[in-house]
Amino acid sequence: MMKKISILVPCYNEENNVEPMARILTEIMASYEGKYDYEIIFRDNASSDQTLDILRNLAEEDKHIKVIANARNYGISPLKDTFLGRVEGDAQIQIACDFQEDRKS
Repeated sequence: MMKKISILVPCYNEENNVEPMARILTEIMASYEGKYDYEIIFRDNASSDQTLDILRNLAEEDKHIKVIANARNYGISPLKDTFLGRVEGDAQIQIACDFQEDRKS
């Protein structure tokens, strides 16, 4: 059985970023076709823009994309907890939807 990679993408008001992020991640994972299965899980943190609608459309078009829609904004601290129980991968990678990772010194 093929190993599965779960890519976790938390987002809040990212209507301009979710499509490019989904496209780039799908392209990257396509290069591993036959080696790994994958899922991209976008977790919307109660966005007030069109983020959730765009995510739902992306999920309808691609079976690898899943969406978790929070009913309210939980902030950044319990981030990983909202993914628990919904991740199938043998390995998990979390990436910021705005293409910027915070670096802590």
